[in-house]
Order: sequence, then structure tokens, then C-alpha cells
Amino acid sequence: MELPAELAQRLHLRHHRRGTGFPRRAGIDRALRLVRLHRTADRGAQRGPVPATAGRHRHGVDHRPGVHQHRLCGGLVAGDRSAITVGLLRRVVVGDHVVHVRLDCQRGPTRTGVDRRVGSRPGRPVQQVTAATQAAAIHLTPASFGHSAPGGSAVARSGGWTAFRRAAGRERAVTGSGGPARRLSGARIGALSSGLSVVVAGGGTAGHIEPALAVADAIRRLVPGARVTALGTARGLETRLVPERGYPLELIPPVPLPRKPTLDLLRLPGRVATAVRRTRAVLREVEADVVVGFGGYVALPAYLAAGRGADRVPIVVHEANAKAGLANRVGARFATRVLAAVPGAGVRARGRTDAEQIGIPVRSTIAELDREAFRAGARAGFGLPDDGPVLLVFGGSQGAAKLNSAVSGAAEKLAAAGISVLHAHGAKNTVELPEPTPGAPYVAVDYLSRMDLAYAAADAVICRAGAMTVAEVSAVGLPAWYVPLPHGNGEQELNAAPVASAGGGTIVRDAELTPDYVVDRIIPVLRDPAQLQAMGRAAAGAGHRDAADDVARIVLEVAAQ
Repeated sequence: MELPAELAQRLHLRHHRRGTGFPRRAGIDRALRLVRLHRTADRGAQRGPVPATAGRHRHGVDHRPGVHQHRLCGGLVAGDRSAITVGLLRRVVVGDHVVHVRLDCQRGPTRTGVDRRVGSRPGRPVQQVTAATQAAAIHLTPASFGHSAPGGSAVARSGGWTAFRRAAGRERAVTGSGGPARRLSGARIGALSSGLSVVVAGGGTAGHIEPALAVADAIRRLVPGARVTALGTARGLETRLVPERGYPLELIPPVPLPRKPTLDLLRLPGRVATAVRRTRAVLREVEADVVVGFGGYVALPAYLAAGRGADRVPIVVHEANAKAGLANRVGARFATRVLAAVPGAGVRARGRTDAEQIGIPVRSTIAELDREAFRAGARAGFGLPDDGPVLLVFGGSQGAAKLNSAVSGAAEKLAAAGISVLHAHGAKNTVELPEPTPGAPYVAVDYLSRMDLAYAAADAVICRAGAMTVAEVSAVGLPAWYVPLPHGNGEQELNAAPVASAGGGTIVRDAELTPDYVVDRIIPVLRDPAQLQAMGRAAAGAGHRDAADDVARIVLEVAAQ
């Protein structure tokens, strides 16, 4: 095929003038001409930056066509025309449909297809945009939200997360900076459709994972279509607990913080940078609207990835312990809201004197537990009698040797007093027990997988004072003897202090817990129903059953800003 050498193609004959000029030295055709840089005659070639090509603008863009243009004068050639229009789409939610609104600068009609964006529902329809649908999507009226709130501010009912964020902005303008989430009822928030993406960061131990999953459950209850993603590492308990609760788990490299000056301390900056890059990729992939951190070495990369850089994501920090760890102290610097279980935890948001006291989120099976309703069935399941007091003993998932020896050493006296015992001693521990007593059995198990049923069967508890343990025991209204760990920074005793001050429990030092203490101090209380009831009421008053829902509403408020 032949093409004429016309202006539109700018084609030229390669050798059409060869041989017509003065004789010259023979040469060869080269695809590219070498660039020769000038240098002084007395100095050899040196390394250095290549100077910019003369006559070209910044970024290597040449001048616009003008009188210097060969043959075309001020005209445009094929390579100098304006850049092709880029397809710019804006994602708008109308009802249960995702609408791609085409901007005015884009040419051509919007095509109907399927939303392929990462994080969106696969196969979700993309609606053809007409003048009516575009007006309905962009200019939302109170009627679009189902009904209006007091003062004329509308709340999204079926307009999706995008509509809710617009409504939140209008409601803040009417009601102040307190935000809409606290003012929205559960039913109205629950009517929101999908579109919200939340990332929860809390891994390693159950004390970090359980509050994160409790808040995830509460968000799902308030916004059924919300997308909740959990961050974790391959070495933590989250690899088992998170999938069991039905949430996707994104793994990032672990960043353990060395407590002693070793070689691991020198490797720490590189490990942090690697974990932050991976976390930032996860946040972009799931299109996170907000990050909720609960401390631990999983939360630190999440805080740094969300709080720094061009694509920042709002952060909510929750501190469960009485003394905040390093991760949450760092995260509080970037956080929009900082929450804590007790006052004086050592973290606060910018412009505040302390964190917002809100308690520790616990799972709904604990927060909504009706002990009286499940009491008979739970006792039958554990082989405990219907009548008489039951003492629950546990020392965490691994058990506690001190608790095991003290309570099992008083087994005969407990049985003689008519007190049954349900004792989780840990898989690696054993307890020596006397011959069983039919009227008051001593039931020893390795592990309790249904703590809700154990709480329902019990009348009182002997346990450690971890933050999650104190939160659950007080939430269900059980009187307890808390035995803090003898080592550490003393945070376990601080965890139990508010409940003990309210009269819902007693703090017992590890060295003081002996079989004699159980016989002299605990058995008399277990045989006094009136005292048990009074302690139970005080414990329930110090607990926070609604902490998970409260945190979830704050998360919605921050994401809507």
C-alpha cells in the first residue's frame, strides 16, 4: 500500500535529494543521532547531570507550533494535537444502584455495564445516567432519605453511604460539630446500604482481637451492607478467630517491638517501612473510609499508613488497658477520635485533655446475655446442680498455675460448704482433686469455648484482671475476685480498680491467694446470697454493655465527616 507524502501523514522520501549537493564523506544511515555534550578541552569527561535540551520546556515538552514550524507555519501536525479526553467518572449511589456520572468535559454517552472497581460488589449494575437520575443523585432532597430528622435535617434511609455522608454534612451544619452518628437511631443507621468500608486493626492476642471483632459486629448490625476488613499477621490468634467470625483477613508483616537493645532494634525501621507499604496497599484496595485501631503490633503500621502520605484515612483509636501501649500513643497523634476504657490511660486526641471514656467493646453474646434465662441449661450442660452457688475459675486461655493451686487446694472445704466449682485450668496444666462429691461437684476442664454459658452458670468468679476479662465479667454483672499478674507495669490492677471501687469486686494480690484465703474470705461471701446480689449490681453498674455500639456509632460519625 502506498501513501502520498502529504501534510497529514508528514511522510518524506528518505533519499530524494541524495547526490544533488557537493561531494561529501560517505556515511551510513543511523536510526538516532548521538548527542554530543560540550566540555572544556583541558578536562576529561566527568559524571554529572545532563543539561536540559535547549528550546524545550519543563518535563521535556517542546514549544507549541508557530512560525518556526516547518512548512505548516502556525498549523498543527498529527503529533502536536491536543491530548485525547480521559474517561473521568464519578461514583454516585442512588437507591441500590451505582451510577457513574460522566463529567461535562468527557465526550460520548455513558455506557451501561458492571462496576469493576476494587471493593465494590461484583456484578453490581451500572445504571444509564439520564437527566432525571443525575439530578436525583447529585441534588438529594429530604424526600430522598425516607424521612426527616428534627430541625429539618434528613437522614439517609435508602440512599447508600454516599447519601449518608451528604446528610451528615448537612446535619453537622444544623446541629453543630457533634456529628450525626450519635443522633441517629439504630434503625435509621441500619437502613443504610453498602458502600462503607472499615478496616479494624487489632491482632496478636485476644485482648486486641475481641474488641475489634465486637466493633465489627456492631458496625454490621448498624450498616448491614458495610464492608469490614481485619488486619493481622500470620503468627497471631487472628488467623483463627477472624475467619471464624466471617470477616476477611488481610495479612501484613509483623513488627514486634524489641524490649532490649539487640540486632532486632536495628532491623526495626526496615520492618516498619515494609509493613506500612503493605498496609497502605490494603487500604487502597479496600477503599477504606476509616481505620479503627485497638493497639498491638498490627495497629502501628495501620496508624502510620492511614495517618501519613497523600491518601490519608481517618483514624479512631481505642485503648483497652489502663496504661496505653506504644502503638496507640503513636496512633493518637493522627487520630480524629481517641477512646479509652478508663480515664487517665495516657492517650488523647489533639485539643483534648484526656481520651473519651467509653468502656471496652464486648461481643454481643456477652453484652446481651440473660444469665437467669440460660442458667438452668448452662448448668445442665456442664454437669452442675440446679441449686446452690457455683464458683467459676479461669486464668485466661493458657490458665494460671497460681489460681489452679489455690482453688483446687480448697476443693474439700468448698464441697463441704455446698459450693460447686467450674474450673478452666489450661491445656498445659493439671489439677489434683479429691474424690468427687455428688452434691457439689468440682468440674475441671482444659478450656471453655463458650464463656457466655460459663458466665450464665456461675454466681461468682476468680480470675486474672486482663482488660478484656474485667470488661466481660462486669458486663454480665458477676461479682469477682481479681488476681492481677505479679509482673508487668501494674496495668492489670488498674484495669480492675474501677469495678472494685464500685463494690463489684475485690482485688487480691497474687501472693495472697492461697487455699486458706479461699476458705476464709471467699466461701463466706458465696454462702451469702444478699451480698452476692449487691456485688453483682455494682459490677453491672461499672460495666459497659453498650460499648461496642457506642464505638461503632463514633466510627460512622468519623467516616461521614
